[in-house]
Amino acid sequence: MTRRWLLVGAAAIVCLTNLTALALGALNRRDARDAPITLTERELRFYSHGPDSTATELHLGWTALDDAGFACDKIRPLGFTCPDGPVPSDSRVFRQSHRNGYAVLEYDGPAWEQVQKRHEAQMAELRARDPSGPSTDDSSWNNQSHLVTIDIGPDAGVLRRTYPDATRYLITAARVSALSVVRDPPATGTTAGFIIELQPSTINVPLPFSTIIRSAEAARSADQPHSWTPRYRVTLRYGRFREPWIVDVKAQ
Repeated sequence: MTRRWLLVGAAAIVCLTNLTALALGALNRRDARDAPITLTERELRFYSHGPDSTATELHLGWTALDDAGFACDKIRPLGFTCPDGPVPSDSRVFRQSHRNGYAVLEYDGPAWEQVQKRHEAQMAELRARDPSGPSTDDSSWNNQSHLVTIDIGPDAGVLRRTYPDATRYLITAARVSALSVVRDPPATGTTAGFIIELQPSTINVPLPFSTIIRSAEAARSADQPHSWTPRYRVTLRYGRFREPWIVDVKAQ
């Protein structure tokens, strides 16, 4: 009798968990105010769990605007402590725990142009230093995400009012760290914030969209890196809890 009730209880817990997830998902979508945003395979890469898995997930990738990170005025509202002045570059006094916040990512706009120009300048500098050296053509740059982190903050609503165009600016939960960054002069440093994870970073793809993505991913799997172009486009929408879902997928 006890075993029977244990099985009934376990089944009830599973059912309750599923119902709660469905209810939260419906509530997340019910009051969704942001317009959809369409990204490519560069930003949403197919993640395979192996040849025997039928699950289809996309990993949300991004590019940092630069190596400097976010200044103290951006990370203090998240709860980080910044020094009042320069500190020794090897100091561990300001090592702090990661914090939760929200990130703003600009898609295929001025921030991406800035990143691209910096990359081209770095490649030109390498060629100038050693013209006879190995090719500096970085084929992997062709599939670099055009989604660039440009701002962070503790309140998604405030960030959305600052960046109202949801078709260009994606706002999502993020995990942020604070690190010591060396500045001029070389003997001193300061504290800067860096995004270490977007939350969620993976997006489940339901049918029939998963079939489109898997077919598109397999269709041109032999493309060379220098000629690679995105094989699909995905339209996402974020709800009131900043949880995304897929509203459309198109093969390229």
